[in-house]
Amino acid sequence: MGLRPLKEPVAGPEAGKRGLRGLLAWTRKMSLDCLICRHNGALEQLRASGVRVPEDIGFASPDWNASTGPISGMRRRHRQVGQAAVELIVERLYHQQTGIPLIPRTILIEGAWRAGGTTASRKGGGREANS
Repeated sequence: MGLRPLKEPVAGPEAGKRGLRGLLAWTRKMSLDCLICRHNGALEQLRASGVRVPEDIGFASPDWNASTGPISGMRRRHRQVGQAAVELIVERLYHQQTGIPLIPRTILIEGAWRAGGTTASRKGGGREANS
C-alpha cells in the first residue's frame, strides 16, 4: 500500500471532538496502515471507538518527546540542532561574513525513530534513537 497524504487537515487542536470524529471516519474510509499525528487526542479517540492500536492501525507522532508517553514517533534532536546553529554563526563571524548569504545553506539534523507501543514492530530491525 502506497502512502496517500492528507490534502486538507481534518482535525487539529482547534477542531475539537467534531474534528476527531471526522478523522476517525476518514481513517476507516482510507484503510490506513498508520496515522501520523501530533494530536494525541486522536489516539484516544481511535481507541475509544474500538480501533485496536497497533493491530488495526498504527499511530505515530512526528514530534516525539519524553512527555509523549509510550507512543511511537520521531524524536527531534534539539541539542544537535542548536549546536549546528551555533557552529554556523561562529563560522560566519570567523570569516567576517555579514548580512543575508547570497547562497543560503541548509543543514539537516535527522530525527531518530522511537518505537513505542502504537506501531507494529519492523521485520529486519532498524535504527532507533538512544540519545
